Amino acid sequence: MAKFPNITMTSAGLEMLARAASGQTADRFIVTKVKLGDGVSEGNIRDYTDIISSKKEVTLASFEDKGNGTFRYTFTYNNEGVKVGFYHREIGLFAKNGDSGTEKLVGYTNAGNYPGWIDDETRIQPYTRLMINVGIGDTDNASGLVDVSNAVTIEMLDEHNNNENAHTNLIKRLFGSATATMESVKNSVQGWCKESIASIFGIDSATQTNVKNKMLEYAQEQIESWLETLGIRYNIAQNGYICLGKLFGDATIQWGVEHDADNNKKRLFPTQFKTLGGIGISSFNGYDGTFKYIQTDGFIYDVSNTVNFVDLYYIAIGK
Repeated sequence: MAKFPNITMTSAGLEMLARAASGQTADRFIVTKVKLGDGVSEGNIRDYTDIISSKKEVTLASFEDKGNGTFRYTFTYNNEGVKVGFYHREIGLFAKNGDSGTEKLVGYTNAGNYPGWIDDETRIQPYTRLMINVGIGDTDNASGLVDVSNAVTIEMLDEHNNNENAHTNLIKRLFGSATATMESVKNSVQGWCKESIASIFGIDSATQTNVKNKMLEYAQEQIESWLETLGIRYNIAQNGYICLGKLFGDATIQWGVEHDADNNKKRLFPTQFKTLGGIGISSFNGYDGTFKYIQTDGFIYDVSNTVNFVDLYYIAIGK
């Protein structure tokens, strides 16, 4: 939070206070607004007619007669309307003499190397209460006490909540919509959800097809990871195998089909066994034969009393 020294009254401000001290109704001291800025002060503040770098204007919220010619002026503001965030160094107090008077800079203070920060309006920032005490009496050494606080009173909160445009504007800012209708908010939420889903799943857009395909892909990856952990392997093909994994002692079943097989030809298993437990074979042609060779990598089956070519079907078990 910025640390502001007491407000220094400008020459125009001292003149207006002097007129107000005369007691004439037409010359009463009427505070109108403050300007907030980020300029670095130079020169004689008494000669200032405006703040150096204005970033936001705030109209008077309320004032209180503290007695003995002292008045407390209260301003409340947040970052609404601030397009670019800025360091809050300057406070300029503006007033006029009477309703028809000309508004002028009457007081100024600068936080120097101890500024505050006001975010741009895309970020939510709490209300700040700015109170300035000004004494209308001895104008020779007149100054104003400034108190800046982030506290939000019940009255301020009630006033904010009773403002029909306050929360609508907040919704517009939150949802990036020109209007705050139920339909526009729903569309914004749906858009955010789709963007989030697309980001989580790593897909271009969160269409039903894309999400379904990604979930199927993920499920398949998880199943394959689970099967790999258990040592289950398989190749479901005409000549294939399945290893049942750790739960079944790494038992492996292999099978194959060979049409018009050349007699006495060595046939390789789809994957080599460590230990072959047994093999069963048949010939579609109905001819019996004998094994000439059977090992962990394959076998030779000799069919007698037939032509050179047969259809063979086999199944082997091992691990």
